[in-house]
Amino acid sequence: VIIGGATLLGNALNDLNKAPQAIGYLQKARQIGQSINDIDIQETALINLGNAYMKEMSPEQYIASFKAALPLADSLEDVYGKASALQGIALGLYYQRDYKKAAALLDSSIAFAKKYHQEKVLSDMLLLMSDIQIASGNIDLAGEYRSSYDSLTNQFMNVSLQKNIQELEVKYDVEKKQRMLLENRLLIEKRNSENLRQRRWLAIAATGI
Repeated sequence: VIIGGATLLGNALNDLNKAPQAIGYLQKARQIGQSINDIDIQETALINLGNAYMKEMSPEQYIASFKAALPLADSLEDVYGKASALQGIALGLYYQRDYKKAAALLDSSIAFAKKYHQEKVLSDMLLLMSDIQIASGNIDLAGEYRSSYDSLTNQFMNVSLQKNIQELEVKYDVEKKQRMLLENRLLIEKRNSENLRQRRWLAIAATGI
């Protein structure tokens, strides 16, 4: 509970752009993970720390955090965690203006993300690679990566749109069925009421006879 609370609070503070406070809680979560030898907790804390250091614009510290997370992700066979760490390291190198190393790392990282279908991280990698190529003066190559990024982003949008349409269709079908059930119920109640009224009249007629 303490670990989860520290991680959640750290991430919440980071989302509120309170990185220094967030870093304190995330470091605490990592220390607890180390004390109980929980690799999963350590990896999560390190990746979240990297994200917090990004907001502090501390490239050396977030590169160190993501590098420390890499072997943990490998030991857990956490594909998403590894892809996120690789992208984080490349981003750090980009901010350090070490474009050559950043591009070389992204080259293999993009291939890794494609192989394991990590589309969300892949889109971030492609956009970053485009920026690196612009900074390196390779405008044509930057355009190619940007085009790949736009194509992948459009796929996300189409999938999201299709999902929303399907959800609306399901909701419409459910509402339609509920309306039909309500109409049938009202019809049955109306018929029962009419039958009851007919029985009453028959009873009155029989009494009169």
